[in-house]
Amino acid sequence: MAASISLNDEPAPIERLIHDLAIPLSIMKLNLELLQQNNDPNYIRRLNIGWEKMDLILKQRSSIRVLRSGKYLSDLIDEVLDLFGSSINKAGITVVKDYEADPKLNWHHDKFTRIIINLIQNAIEALGEYRGVKKIKIKTSFKAKLFRISVFSSGKGFPEEILNDLGKCRILRKGRGRGLFNCALLIRKYFKGRIMFINPKHGGAQVLILIPQYILENE
Repeated sequence: MAASISLNDEPAPIERLIHDLAIPLSIMKLNLELLQQNNDPNYIRRLNIGWEKMDLILKQRSSIRVLRSGKYLSDLIDEVLDLFGSSINKAGITVVKDYEADPKLNWHHDKFTRIIINLIQNAIEALGEYRGVKKIKIKTSFKAKLFRISVFSSGKGFPEEILNDLGKCRILRKGRGRGLFNCALLIRKYFKGRIMFINPKHGGAQVLILIPQYILENE
């Protein structure tokens, strides 16, 4: 069980501050890499959003009472979606959330945050120029002693020629493969889980994460 730290109106512990800054920092790191690869001015705008978010967090955390504890998976996902809110709205994407299971992550929040950031970013970019119904559906569930996190995006599926290699190779082709490979590494190393990339029969693309129950219970 995670230790509890309670401070009476004193600055937040550095551990909590680092945790809260993990999401915007991860988004900025990802967009810096994309800016270097593609030289797209849109990534500069996203970096500015990250700076604004960190400035807000620092102001909010200047003097508060803090309880250090685990973080529910649904809260973590919601925070990432909030940070991508402007991009989602601008692209006309509908987000559907279905949290059937909501485990608490006591450790490695930053690692799982990076995973979710990569998957949401990938889904948004895949839907950017799609002309049909744009939808991202996130579902969490529990079955056969496995926690399952599914991220589905409508539109085109993964290219069939690289489908079997996703998560196994760092770079498959320009703009695809690297982020998903990093996700797979983090899931295997820190959560003893696995990630699957699926093109459903009804269309779209689905990423399915499977994490053993005992991993989250024993964090």
